[in-house]
Amino acid sequence: MIVYTTLFDSGYLDRAIALTRSFAEHNIDDVLLLGCMDTASAAALAKMDLPGAKVLGPDSFISGELLALKDGRNVAEFCWTTKPFLLSHALDAYPDAEWAAYLDADSLIFGQISPVLIGRNEFDCVFTPHNFSPTFAEYEATAGRYNAGFVAFRNSEAGRAALVTWRGLCAGAVSSCPTDDAYGDQKYLEQLVEQFHVAPGVVHKGLNVAPWNVGRYCFTQKGKQVLVDGEELLFFHFQGFQPVTHRLSLMYRGAYPLPAAVEKLVYRPYLAALGNARRMAGQHGVQHLLKFPGFRKSLRALWGGRGNIALILRD
Repeated sequence: MIVYTTLFDSGYLDRAIALTRSFAEHNIDDVLLLGCMDTASAAALAKMDLPGAKVLGPDSFISGELLALKDGRNVAEFCWTTKPFLLSHALDAYPDAEWAAYLDADSLIFGQISPVLIGRNEFDCVFTPHNFSPTFAEYEATAGRYNAGFVAFRNSEAGRAALVTWRGLCAGAVSSCPTDDAYGDQKYLEQLVEQFHVAPGVVHKGLNVAPWNVGRYCFTQKGKQVLVDGEELLFFHFQGFQPVTHRLSLMYRGAYPLPAAVEKLVYRPYLAALGNARRMAGQHGVQHLLKFPGFRKSLRALWGGRGNIALILRD
């Protein structure tokens, strides 16, 4: 089996629900650990009994060395710091797992991820290059070669050593201000590539697809499957997605126009999944945790991304 992890707080509750439900639909033989960064999100999800998932309250994985780092880092920095600690917790909790993998919470699963990892015993880690499209190529200098929205470490001596190395780097320093050697947690992945056996290049085109690389691909549909250059879309990372109100969202915060096929085949299902997640939150009496900036506070963002505005329609 493979143990998957994700991190979020109550501000991402609807996205976490959508991710979890999509995970259960496609990855029935594996488990997703929901790393809740606050007690409110843990209590809310505990009411829902989501299949295929285990809810972890912050006290279960934020302690000791990690807890000591919390006061000196902002929310984003502490989340980045926490990723490798949560992955270590996952491997300790599931010692028979073949791999431990992390997914960002603003993702939706479209296919079965585990076959990409199972049997890859020649590698210690699997990372996903940004594989920037020409429109976004300039960001590689600051954001780095790899995106930490998906990382996987094999449950082996070398794989655990790679994870410990990443954990030490993140514990040492993470910052939202990029430098030549560091940006958040993800530029450190380039150092791991130099020290461990990391799967080279893009291992599967459908893994960690995101706005920064959709311009490279042709999106089509075969039956219920969404295809990326003919390969099954496994999960999409909705970086830049910004909810504005309960029903109004920016699919991408920025002037980049999403391709029509991506909007239809990827974003429309995500909007539907978020709508279902918000209804589920309401049914369990936790809708008050869903926070939206509102129309007035989002005017500038809405104008900048006016080509990417979308509505979640009522049933």
